[in-house]
Amino acid sequence: GFAFRKNSSTQNLPFPVYDQIVFRPGTKEIVKFNINSLGFRGREFSPQKRDPKTVRIFCSGGSTTACVYVDDTETWPAALERESKERGRNVEAINAGVGAWYSYQERLRFEREIVNYEPDIVLLHQGWNEEFLYTMNNLGRSWYPGLLLSAVELQSMYSRTGRVLRSSASVFLH
Repeated sequence: GFAFRKNSSTQNLPFPVYDQIVFRPGTKEIVKFNINSLGFRGREFSPQKRDPKTVRIFCSGGSTTACVYVDDTETWPAALERESKERGRNVEAINAGVGAWYSYQERLRFEREIVNYEPDIVLLHQGWNEEFLYTMNNLGRSWYPGLLLSAVELQSMYSRTGRVLRSSASVFLH
């Protein structure tokens, strides 16, 4: 599926790859959009937490979490970290958002990758891509009450929990 290229930055590209990522809407102002060496939006972070007193929060979701139209420092995960630190909390918020992703892709990334980075909390901000994937692709022609719920139960964080999800101390919001 779609993912960001590791070690990439809109500041270093000699050409616009995605207009919606490179330029702010309606301008030619380049957005500071960086993908670190681990494939997450924003600055580098250590795979292992260096300070056990730091609360590591992974913010996962689609484009609404990746925040494609704003600089790295203006995303909501960056604001979460900044506001937490201003209130005296030792928080590291990591932006794990990827445009066009839905909850099943997030689940796979959590099980295969994020769990290895010692998260204390995982926030999932999802919904729009689920709605599009399951109902809007056919403009509702075959939708009926309960269909969306059945699809979500089968293909998202509500699916049968495995060893990884039971052993995690993370908090999941859907």
